Amino acid sequence: MNLNNKQLIEIIGLVAVVASLLLLTYELRQANQIARTNARFEMTDSYASLNESVYTNPELAELISKLRNSDFVPSAQEREQIWAYLLRTTNTWIAAEFAYNNGQYPEEVFQGTLEDADKFLKDYPGMHPFWSEYLEDYPTLASNFQVYAIVEEALENTEL
Repeated sequence: MNLNNKQLIEIIGLVAVVASLLLLTYELRQANQIARTNARFEMTDSYASLNESVYTNPELAELISKLRNSDFVPSAQEREQIWAYLLRTTNTWIAAEFAYNNGQYPEEVFQGTLEDADKFLKDYPGMHPFWSEYLEDYPTLASNFQVYAIVEEALENTEL
């Protein structure tokens, strides 16, 4: 087989294209893995920050412990703190679901988030009136995220 210069250049070009595609595939996989890892670290940091807000603030820790009682009636200041805590918790859960829906968060870890939401709602029935109000105020959010199905189920199983 006798190859002329043109054919040889075409073969070299084809090999270069294939090698470039293989390298690009490798780089995309690496970039996706880095993005997933970063999403996981960001969620871990978000939970750590949420937990830190409780264990570094004795007043907030006491307030959160009062929310284990469904009969708890908060003061105006406590209502504001509860709302801030609810919003922070909600943002953490929504971020986890958003990351999961975009392939940045593994299913088993997201399931852990849903389990966390379920446990949180069962452990703190004093927050249920706030969750009811939240769902009324933000019906679009409530219809677009799985975590809100857990919130709604918990509220249905509780007398307000």
